[in-house]
Amino acid sequence: MAKSDNEGNSKYINLLGLAVLLVCYVGAIWNVVKAKRQEERADVIRIVHWQLELGVRDGLQAMIDKFEIYKAEQGQAVEVVQIPIPERAYNQYVTTQLIGGTAPDMIQIGFFPMEYLGRYFYPLSNEIQKPNPFIAERIVELSQKESLTEAEEAESEYLDILVDKPWMDTFRDGLRGQFRPDFQEYFGVGFSTFTVRMYYNKNLFKKVLGHDRAPSSFEELIDFSNQIVAYGEKENITLLPIASSKYQARVFRYLYLGEITSDLAREYDMDYNGVADGSEKLMAMLRGDLTPWNEQYAASIDVVQELADFFPRGFMSMGREDSGFAFVQGEAGMITSGSWDAMSYLKKIQDQPEESRFEVGIFDLPPISKTHPKYGAFADGRRSEAAAGTGFGFGITRFTRNFDLCVEFLQFSTTPQHNTELNEIAKWIPVVHGSVPSGFLKNFEPNSVGYSGDASFAVMTGGKVTLLEDQVYWPLISGDSTFETYANDLWNKLPPEAATDYKRMYQGSTESIPNRQARRTAYLANVVFGDQDPAARTAAEIQLQRSLQPLMQFQTSQKTLDRKMEITLEQIPDDEKIQEFNQNFFKALEREMSQ
Repeated sequence: MAKSDNEGNSKYINLLGLAVLLVCYVGAIWNVVKAKRQEERADVIRIVHWQLELGVRDGLQAMIDKFEIYKAEQGQAVEVVQIPIPERAYNQYVTTQLIGGTAPDMIQIGFFPMEYLGRYFYPLSNEIQKPNPFIAERIVELSQKESLTEAEEAESEYLDILVDKPWMDTFRDGLRGQFRPDFQEYFGVGFSTFTVRMYYNKNLFKKVLGHDRAPSSFEELIDFSNQIVAYGEKENITLLPIASSKYQARVFRYLYLGEITSDLAREYDMDYNGVADGSEKLMAMLRGDLTPWNEQYAASIDVVQELADFFPRGFMSMGREDSGFAFVQGEAGMITSGSWDAMSYLKKIQDQPEESRFEVGIFDLPPISKTHPKYGAFADGRRSEAAAGTGFGFGITRFTRNFDLCVEFLQFSTTPQHNTELNEIAKWIPVVHGSVPSGFLKNFEPNSVGYSGDASFAVMTGGKVTLLEDQVYWPLISGDSTFETYANDLWNKLPPEAATDYKRMYQGSTESIPNRQARRTAYLANVVFGDQDPAARTAAEIQLQRSLQPLMQFQTSQKTLDRKMEITLEQIPDDEKIQEFNQNFFKALEREMSQ
């Protein structure tokens, strides 16, 4: 009898499993059919991004809803679909979609190789040099009101200034954050800007330090951290001075690398354009100026090692969410993160029982003072945020059937009114002139005062040298390696990796020349043979002139690199270690160029 019951239960479970499988199969088919129908319709645009932070999808959806209503009033039924993808899967998803030719209409730029921009995305340089038509529409809308609020009057003043300006000039950074020097093109339009600050537990500071004042210098940051450690030991409780993971440690790494080595970056700038690019840093390596033993570079590592003493044990294996959880639970005095985490942190703290809540303070990451006994001689001052630029940027893929509709949506979302609204919901920093950040986010507004540039070893963004540098850097910071081991490993392994990156830089500079020549020819034909009124002809001439500058830059880029190398080779010192580095580099470069 028991056997019969078991057989009956087994059949039931099997049937249930088949039913679940059938439901999943039908659901998958429906999703495929639905996606296929959306692709076939000319009035559907799909937007992919990795922003899963609290409020961001809601802010973007608010713009989508308004845009759909706006188009419906014009008599066009438009559907905009946002597709959030987790960070960890984003690169794989985007790469698969682009290579497979099934990419969405718009993709948030980032977490994938930047060379994809030239292959799979439309340049937007021409579009952003025209006025944003929605600004003129907003002026008409406000003019029809009997009276304006104080906020609308302030907005109206900005609108009058922006209405005839190129769309790019309506952004606070002139949309430079979306400019790609490698292609000399703009590929994206963004909605927000971001900065990094330190959050701190004011209640904990009062209890441990006797005040809730934020540290004003690196020395005070270390002093406050030591006091928190001592308090935890005295009370026999686990209390972290700084909640951190590799994610947060990376922020400290590049912040203090910039503060301590920005003058080296200016020194390595060979063409005096204000930036030490990857090729110029490579030349500094070949001359022996930039090595792991450079005292300023070594000092930047010491700073992060000193801070790492206050991180939790095993921070390298922790995720960004883990460190954030420790802070909102009141187990840490401070944490560093960007404006993108502000809403999530505050919401989680407020969702706790009343006795567990605490007041959050915000302060800029403290600079190293010139009086610091160890690092003061190298301290230039705080790192400027002038290059914070426009982020949360979206590019339009070459697979879209709705290019004009995509541009229209981006224009619609980047008026002062809509940019304020999107970021108010997302709790991010707006980036369009005339847009207003919410009260709490004023703490995160970019501070342009300070210095820029740093002396890292990166020859090109995302290149092999960057990967190598990461491989040997983090074991040192986590205490699993010594400085001499780090320095020797990096220096001995650099030549072949630098040669690979240099080859990609050298040959890649000519890849887009044929397309640019074709574009220049089309613009020239438009000027010579176009039957246009004077205004249109002037616009065509400006377009032609703008196409010549980047083309000439690409055509001369190899000669520029050759000249930099000639000058560098005349300055190689008679030092055995530097001579060996050069021999290994040029041997690897010869091998790379022959392939």
